Amino acid sequence: MNAIDFKRNTNATLLGEATSGTVNHYGEVRGFRLPHTKIVIGYSTRYWENWKGHNGPLMPDVAITYSVKNFGQGVDEALVYAEKAR
Repeated sequence: MNAIDFKRNTNATLLGEATSGTVNHYGEVRGFRLPHTKIVIGYSTRYWENWKGHNGPLMPDVAITYSVKNFGQGVDEALVYAEKAR
């Protein structure tokens, strides 16, 4: 939600990957446990319309490709990009 606010209301440049879900979504999850099986059931109680009329994920301004190798070495490709862009 913060990234959506930055995208809509500032000149910030978003780096990274698209969000895994749509910007408008169900949330405020609550749950209960089934009495006999003890399985926990979760359900949404609210629809969040964070960007009226927008459909789909939040897309970054600059797409960053991440790698397992760099992750293992503690390298964050987005931070590397941001440092070079300064």
